[in-house]
Amino acid sequence: MRSARSMGFTRRRLVSGSVRSRSRHKACSRERSAALSPKKRGPKVDVARAEARRIQALERENQRLRTKLGHAGQIIAAQKKL
Repeated sequence: MRSARSMGFTRRRLVSGSVRSRSRHKACSRERSAALSPKKRGPKVDVARAEARRIQALERENQRLRTKLGHAGQIIAAQKKL
């Protein structure tokens, strides 16, 4: 529902009653359609578990990149000696 402040604003701006009525009707129909929409089916997502899984994947990738960087550093050190 619209606040009294916004309704007062439309009255002060001399917006016609039919426009105010139409906007109220649209707002009510959106609320009704949201309430009548079907609920999402299936198992609910555990946010904490999903976050933990994401952190583990990032840590694995971080470790892989550190190993790759170490190998690259060894190669560069060997090339400097030549």
